[in-house]
Amino acid sequence: MKKQIAILTLISSLVACGCSAPQAQSGPPAMPPVPVTTAQAVQESVPIQIRTVGTAEPYSTVEVKSQVAGPLLNVKFTEGANVRQGDLLFEIDPRPFKEVLRQTEAAVARDMAQLRLAEANLARSQAQLKNVRADAARFQQLSKEGISTRQQDEQIRTAAEVAEHSMHADEAAIESMRASLEADRAAVEQAKLNLAYAQIHAPISGRAGNLLLHPGN
Repeated sequence: MKKQIAILTLISSLVACGCSAPQAQSGPPAMPPVPVTTAQAVQESVPIQIRTVGTAEPYSTVEVKSQVAGPLLNVKFTEGANVRQGDLLFEIDPRPFKEVLRQTEAAVARDMAQLRLAEANLARSQAQLKNVRADAARFQQLSKEGISTRQQDEQIRTAAEVAEHSMHADEAAIESMRASLEADRAAVEQAKLNLAYAQIHAPISGRAGNLLLHPGN
């Protein structure tokens, strides 16, 4: 019995010592909580950008040249600017081309007047030939009857030949006037085309390159 009491006492002493152990020393003060912001996650498309150094090569390049010669009056674009197809780029002095157009149009008007005159001459020659042929037929009948003389018959025949030659000459003059008229009309169209070339427009849409000529050149 004495041994058991001693063991219990010892255990009790150990428990008492454990319960009365000294407390841990206090450390630094705790940090206050940090506020945070929350949001709902959503799925979106994010563009991918790659920054690098490279060389851009155009898929279409057009060299702009003038179709006619003349002083350059205006430049309607700046280097490196974007232009659209049909935009006005250059203006060449149009006065010489306008003068040529005026002259060719006057030539066409003159040809038309000469053509009308030639047609009137042809109509007169045809009427004269018709009358002379009628006289020739009448004198031929009189000659058969012995009424007209041979001299009169020859005069009428000669007049008929002259009238016929005159008619053919008038017909040739008309053909010549028509050919001249067509040539002058073609000259008018060419003059209009040259006048249109005095304004140079962008053949394609794109970015303008280097400007090689300036107003006054």
